Amino acid sequence: MAELLAIAAALQIPPVLLLFGVGRVETAEILPGRHVSPFGAARWFSGETPIPGPDDEAYIASIADDWNFATDNPLAIYRAYAEAVAGEMDGLRHAQDIDELAAAADGEPRRDLANAAETVRDIAARCRADS
Repeated sequence: MAELLAIAAALQIPPVLLLFGVGRVETAEILPGRHVSPFGAARWFSGETPIPGPDDEAYIASIADDWNFATDNPLAIYRAYAEAVAGEMDGLRHAQDIDELAAAADGEPRRDLANAAETVRDIAARCRADS
């Protein structure tokens, strides 16, 4: 594994591309004699999906919700948390933009914009609370 990571770093590519040839080959062997799409192999390797089955797309679609929110899948939990944090940060940036518009406005538009910024901050806080 250390050698794989060193080679990937030297080539400046993600290690998973060395393992499964995403974008270069039609199938990847994930277990002896078990060939799947390179993208499916990469998604399994990165913890996004369970191990691909004979009918990858139908199988993964049928269990995707359970897999993504399974408490025994720490990568799914981490990704959900990262999405919540990104949502919060995006909301706070939008609130700041609205604050700048409010500062340039007068009267009722200023109050409306200030209220809108506060609403966006509340939504951002809910993103954090839900994570």
